[in-house]
Amino acid sequence: MLILHGSGNSRLLGLHGVGLAIRLDAVSAVMFLLVSFIGWVVVRYAATYLDGEARQGAFTGWLCMTLASVLLLVLSGNLVQLVLAWVATSLFLHRLLLFYPDRLAAQRAAAKKFVAARLGDAALISAAVLLALAYGTADIAQILSSARAGNGGGLAITAAGFLAAAAS
Repeated sequence: MLILHGSGNSRLLGLHGVGLAIRLDAVSAVMFLLVSFIGWVVVRYAATYLDGEARQGAFTGWLCMTLASVLLLVLSGNLVQLVLAWVATSLFLHRLLLFYPDRLAAQRAAAKKFVAARLGDAALISAAVLLALAYGTADIAQILSSARAGNGGGLAITAAGFLAAAAS
């Protein structure tokens, strides 16, 4: 269907441009399949590795929530959904890092990752706000269309800098 009709967006389930919307294009479709496959492999491996572990169910739950957040991120149709999925992914990963709370190295790694992730969150939120202001919408399809037309100006360039900071 994607090959025949090109990229597409679902209707927004929400109000005032904020809510759940799915955007499907070639990149998001490939990423969705890739994350799904790798997630399936990891879930299968974790089930074998943690067999007999008292908290195996909790780990599997956090892992599935992480995967669901990443999939929601990959298919995000608006900036609010993208930011919320990004933050949720980070928080669920944090829970996975703390699965063995008695391991000091895991606690240190989780603490460092938590600080770095909050800095990334701040950069992404700043970029999302600037993009919404520059283009007058939080809809990613409309933002991409306006950007291709050369609209957005200085706010869009500043947003690109914040996006680069969030990605690093």
